[in-house]
Amino acid sequence: MIKELISFEDLVKDKYFKIPDYQRGYSWEHNQLVDLLKDIEHTSKGNHKHYSGTVVLAFNNSKRYDIVDGQQRITSLIILLNVIEQSFPGRFPEIQSNFLIRNDEYVLETNLETNTYFKEAIIGARGNYPLEIKSISNLKLAKEHLTEWVLEHQASIDLLYETVVKKLGFSK
Repeated sequence: MIKELISFEDLVKDKYFKIPDYQRGYSWEHNQLVDLLKDIEHTSKGNHKHYSGTVVLAFNNSKRYDIVDGQQRITSLIILLNVIEQSFPGRFPEIQSNFLIRNDEYVLETNLETNTYFKEAIIGARGNYPLEIKSISNLKLAKEHLTEWVLEHQASIDLLYETVVKKLGFSK
């Protein structure tokens, strides 16, 4: 039984994450992203937390938590917050240190197959990489789709940001 949902902000606070190499690469496509964004839009209209899934973490020896379950959703939300931060420079200064890079370390490291691309092209918005690996092309698609959504929702971005960090609830 789920007793309490933890916000995304509290889930990520003071933690560093790693998607272990035994986990599949980023696999979300258009339909999963649309479902996530619909959840965010719907939740933004209420005063409740929205159950957003279970996250299973295992502390490893490198001060990071391995994400055993929930890696697709966590990765997508971090990409979304990165897009918000890049689209509204200076408006949400806490995104960088809370969700992206803290103490010169990335809050999320993806698996070996995608980690360089994730850090440089997704978070850093630089570099041009071949899209021969499906998980890399899915990351690119996710960033493009989330960027388009953020630009379409500029007028309500403050409310949507608050929804993502405070009203999406996770069990762990």
